[in-house]
Amino acid sequence: MIVIYNAYPTDESKRLRDLVEKSEQGILTKKEHQEYMHLAEKAEANSLTRLENLVEFAFLRKVTVPNLMEQLGLIKSKSKDA
Repeated sequence: MIVIYNAYPTDESKRLRDLVEKSEQGILTKKEHQEYMHLAEKAEANSLTRLENLVEFAFLRKVTVPNLMEQLGLIKSKSKDA
């Protein structure tokens, strides 16, 4: 369950956002580019693990992944009135 709730460490996520911004501005150093690539790969692997766990848990509970995410409070419930 921990892997489902902990999407990505906050400090690494902030650093990755900062590096993305610098990359978009074209001002990354070589060292920052290496760090950016490392953090991006780590974030991608983390997202994949999280998704795999969500799919497995949803299967066990016999619900869809979006329904499971709503049940766990990971996303807001869609209003039936909308």
